[in-house]
Amino acid sequence: MNETGIMASRIFGSLLALAPQILIFAALIFYLNKKKGSDGILMIIGTVIGILVTVFNMFVLPYLLEMRFDRGIVENAVITTVPNFLGVIGSILFAIGFFIMFYNLFKKGKGIKDDLNERIEKINVKQDDF
Repeated sequence: MNETGIMASRIFGSLLALAPQILIFAALIFYLNKKKGSDGILMIIGTVIGILVTVFNMFVLPYLLEMRFDRGIVENAVITTVPNFLGVIGSILFAIGFFIMFYNLFKKGKGIKDDLNERIEKINVKQDDF
């Protein structure tokens, strides 16, 4: 395989690895449009940080390490550690938002089944108006 084919397959594989994070981001945008709150904002921020760190690790980091290979182990460790630490912060923000979302979902004292029944009743009432 030639150089262009190798680069194209690497980019395709990287974009394929980003697909789940992009789908989660799209679902969170939809969620944030329906329910505005701190939980959605925290999850969006965590997902964006995760996407940025993944893109950095896939595309930027290999070139930085190649350029700075002669600099030493300590500088290379810093280049890899800082973005991954930011990724951990993004994961923590996402987890906090996720737990807030579930807390808000169940704090009313009713379960998912009761909530679904109420929504179905609202839909039936709206259909009866026609």
